[in-house]
Amino acid sequence: MSRIFTDGAEIGDVLFWDVIAGNVTNVVTSPRSGNRCYSVSNATATRNIVATAEGYDRRGINPSGVTSPHQFVRWTKAGVILGSVRLNSITAKLEIYTGTATLVATSANSLLPNTWYLLETHIKIADSGGAIDVKIDGIDFVSFAGDTKPGSDTTFDALVANTAGIFYLDDLAFNDTNGGSDDSWCNDGKIVMLPPSAAGDLTQWTPSTGSNWQNVDDVPPDTDTTYNSDNVSGNADLYNTTTFTIPANNVITSVYAEARTREETAAGDALQYGLKTNAVEYWDGGQAQTTSYRRYVGTRHRVNPQTLAAWIQGELDALQVGVKLP
Repeated sequence: MSRIFTDGAEIGDVLFWDVIAGNVTNVVTSPRSGNRCYSVSNATATRNIVATAEGYDRRGINPSGVTSPHQFVRWTKAGVILGSVRLNSITAKLEIYTGTATLVATSANSLLPNTWYLLETHIKIADSGGAIDVKIDGIDFVSFAGDTKPGSDTTFDALVANTAGIFYLDDLAFNDTNGGSDDSWCNDGKIVMLPPSAAGDLTQWTPSTGSNWQNVDDVPPDTDTTYNSDNVSGNADLYNTTTFTIPANNVITSVYAEARTREETAAGDALQYGLKTNAVEYWDGGQAQTTSYRRYVGTRHRVNPQTLAAWIQGELDALQVGVKLP
């Protein structure tokens, strides 16, 4: 694997997070990009990952206030805290901790309230040769080299945001160090959603009401209020999407389909998620469903899969996305 997750809060819910304790909401309050972001208020939000000894986390952070001891990111193994990047509530400087309470490095500069920053953190767990490196807006900000293994755990399996105050999150991503791409710093990235805007080339599922595309364009999703359903293998729905003008000097680094789906009975069914570009359909291998709505993400296409070149404006304008029964 390489890119483990990418998320921008754009669909309007909080299903990106695996465990939430406290008040974590999806809001339209001054997002870093797109239309939405997450608000973490007196809360803990946890995203689980496959256990790894090294990885690169990215998150847009906006400390609404700088007088709360925000833990913008901490890494854990089976709930055990291995380290964190925190905001000092007196100096507003970033601090690196190993374990729960060992301060190992402090930044020279402070953060400002009500300001978006791009926080990137490189985490490598080791007794010796370990590293915790932090960048703010692409610039080295504070780092620690040495023993980053406070106990017996050699890997971490969750990334956590925690605060006794309030801060905002947007444009999240995580890379591990496997694979030939996306195996180092995530670098800057802004996530924009292209919701369905019209029927695509396939309308084989049954709408609960109205047109198929209108049942899946709601933000946030309205679960069983409006939906499309099907039980015939091979049937698919495709939807045309809204347009997005690529800003000058910007590059599209990935395009993927994202959906909220469920199966009606616990039968172990699967669904495929995909897109159509240049008259060719591309579906993932299928993902198992549960009886509750969950966040599903299809294959992340770093380049156009048909041309094998960077995405261009015309391809985004003509893009279709959808879902298929294997």
